[in-house]
Amino acid sequence: MTTWLDGPIGTQLAARGVPLPAGRFTAWAVAHRPDALAEVHAGWAAAGCTVHRAATFRTTPRSTPR
Repeated sequence: MTTWLDGPIGTQLAARGVPLPAGRFTAWAVAHRPDALAEVHAGWAAAGCTVHRAATFRTTPRSTPR
């Protein structure tokens, strides 16, 4: 059995013209363009990917070092 991973989410969002503001990156798309994010994941599925990652980068605040 071969496992196929999805590809770069941010790169695909940018190719679709979705803004990736500094500091928010793909989190902006989660909040403002979930349709584009769904398109990206659907495209990877159609290409045969069997493992998909969630676009959670920058969806939680960074912790402050102590």
